[in-house]
Amino acid sequence: LKGNKQQHTSKKGGVVSINFLSTDVEDKEQAYCEEVLKRISHLRSKGIPFGAVCVLFRSNKQGIILAEYLIKNQIPIISSDALLLESDPVVRFLINLLKYSSQSADLNIQFDILIYLSPEEGRHQFISEHLGKLTSFLKAEYQFDLAAFNQRSVFDALEYAIERFDLLGESQAYISNLLDEVLDVELKHDSGFNSFINIWEKNKSKWSIPAPENMDAVQLMTIHKAKGLEFPFVIFPFANSGIYDDRGTKLWVPAHDEALEGFNHILVSKKKDMAIYNKESGVLYEEEQHKMELDSFNLLYVALTRGIQGVFIISEMDLTAKGESKPSYYSGLFINYLKQLGIWERDKYQYSFGELQYSKMEAAHEFEQESVPYTATTKFGGQLEISTRAGELWGSSRELALSQGNVMHYGMSTIETAEDIDAAVTDLVSSGVIQESDGNTYHELFSGIVHHPLLSRFFRPGSKIKNEKTIISQNGVILRPDRMVFEEKQVSILDYKTGHQKSSDLTQLNSYGEVLVAMGYTVEHKVLIYVQDQIKPIFI
Repeated sequence: LKGNKQQHTSKKGGVVSINFLSTDVEDKEQAYCEEVLKRISHLRSKGIPFGAVCVLFRSNKQGIILAEYLIKNQIPIISSDALLLESDPVVRFLINLLKYSSQSADLNIQFDILIYLSPEEGRHQFISEHLGKLTSFLKAEYQFDLAAFNQRSVFDALEYAIERFDLLGESQAYISNLLDEVLDVELKHDSGFNSFINIWEKNKSKWSIPAPENMDAVQLMTIHKAKGLEFPFVIFPFANSGIYDDRGTKLWVPAHDEALEGFNHILVSKKKDMAIYNKESGVLYEEEQHKMELDSFNLLYVALTRGIQGVFIISEMDLTAKGESKPSYYSGLFINYLKQLGIWERDKYQYSFGELQYSKMEAAHEFEQESVPYTATTKFGGQLEISTRAGELWGSSRELALSQGNVMHYGMSTIETAEDIDAAVTDLVSSGVIQESDGNTYHELFSGIVHHPLLSRFFRPGSKIKNEKTIISQNGVILRPDRMVFEEKQVSILDYKTGHQKSSDLTQLNSYGEVLVAMGYTVEHKVLIYVQDQIKPIFI
């Protein structure tokens, strides 16, 4: 360990403050936020600009809590985490609408949508009243037609939602950047809702709005991202992390029990009992403890050494029932340090070392910020006449066939059993996808497929149906079978075709089967259903 000792700086001046919160406070997160605001206000009263202050935290959740509180209290902030598109409630609402389009029975998604729409007063009653009846509520209250939403591209669907829910005055920068990302995805990838949701899930921790340059604002940053950086003043709240965070930690332990013959190792949750399982497990437990110690002390070191002129630590008066400190928490380390200095007092909650010495600091740049407002297109606002898909003039027979194929696919995607046929046709007519005069034609088409002697078994009530659900191969290829019918570990795959038979149809269907087999299913039937003058199922 020689050479690893921290060297003292020769620089004079500066302040270090340790503040302990009472553990009796009802809302601990609120208490931390209030203390951070007090520190910022104190520094501002000394003429120190916002831009000289950085607030460090361990988790993104803490960062979002701090960002929301400071913004609410008119403190300008810059934070890569707070600037994430995902951190904005309007963006989350729009993403939930996309998810709801294909998972309308999912009560969790319904709940998240209703949370956003609910008033603060009577929120519980509002959600209880509309949960399970969300589609009809959205149409009656906001004129938001889910069927019309589903028929649009992701970009157009979001603009439709923005107009219907009157979101133009909210979160403009976030909305603008979300639509930029959508447009980029639609240019490069499959533009379907599910495809975009998959891409969103992969990128939501990265997509953000750009931070304004030269803005006088408090910086919010995770400790990890602060490595190698320095700031005039650092505030370190939530400074009571556990040194040994065992939650979810699992270890592979050598197996010696004869009852486990055939297994060289078993996966167990990390806990103290591992020390008595066998010698190897005891060694593994100690090694994991040392790793956690190293990680925790490294984080603490980074947090405490980023400040040049001042470090303000906000921890907790976290003691045992006997009034003793807890050495496995940061608070215990701070308390033990104060005890070593001989200045610890049980009823004292704030300690300060040094003096706040500062020179008059100028804000980076005082200027009026101008933001470019997001402007929705008027296609849904009534200023343009909307040509429904049913009324468009088609330039060729190929376009007409393509349109009919899309309508057939969409209609069948909403049908699980024969009972759904009427509703499917009604949706197509009410959303303007087909003319009312074509309703009977599509009703006969859907009925012909569902009641076909060779296909009716795949539309029986009680089966587990997945219509147009995305599956992903081991190579990351995204596939979307038209219909999958599950019976325990057996699955049948149906794919609808409106054109002439092609060898690529068979290749596509087989690729679906291969992925499902790799997922552990037995493929019972693979069926290509050609829909032209007659319905022609081909079993592979």
